[in-house]
Amino acid sequence: MIAVQELTMRWGKEFRSAGDLRQRVPKALPVLWNEPPGGFASSSIHLVLHHSVEFLGKDGFAASHASSKFCDGGAPFLFASGALVIRMHSSEPDCLAIKYKWSPEVGAPQRADRHLLNLHKGQWAQIVYNGRTAINGTLHTEWQYQQCTANVAFVDPLDVNVFLNSDPVGRCEELADLR
Repeated sequence: MIAVQELTMRWGKEFRSAGDLRQRVPKALPVLWNEPPGGFASSSIHLVLHHSVEFLGKDGFAASHASSKFCDGGAPFLFASGALVIRMHSSEPDCLAIKYKWSPEVGAPQRADRHLLNLHKGQWAQIVYNGRTAINGTLHTEWQYQQCTANVAFVDPLDVNVFLNSDPVGRCEELADLR
C-alpha cells in the first residue's frame, strides 16, 4: 500500500511575515481514514490512501479541510497530486520512483521537472515545495502563497503513525524565494 499525506499551507500577503506561525504547522500527522478501502484489496500494490490537510493563514494556520480517500493507481501504477508524480520504478518491481513535476497550479516560479528519489517497501520520504499563484478577480495582481509537505510511504500494512514512528529515508526540497 502507498500512503500520500499532503499538508498544505495557504496564505495571502497579509501573512507573508507570519513565519513563526507557519513554523508551528506539523511536518507529519497520523494518517487518518474514515472508511475501509471498499472495492480494493488492502494488499494491492496499486492501492493509494491520499490524506490531505490544509492550514490557512486566515485561520491562524490551524488544521482545516481534511480529507482522506482510497484510490487505485491502476496498472501500470501512476499517482499524481500537486507537484508529485509517483510510479513504479521501471526496473525494480518493489520500488517507487518519485518525481517533481511543475504545473501552473503549483505556482510560480516555474522549476524544472526532475526525479527526486526512489522509495523501497518499508520506507517513507518527505518532499517540500512551494509556489505562488495570482488571485483571480483582483484589480492589482495579488498573490496567494502555498507550501506543501508531502509524505509518501510504501508500506504493508499501513500504520496510522507511519510518518511519526521514524525519520524519512529521504527529504527533498523544491523551495523558491516567493516574492
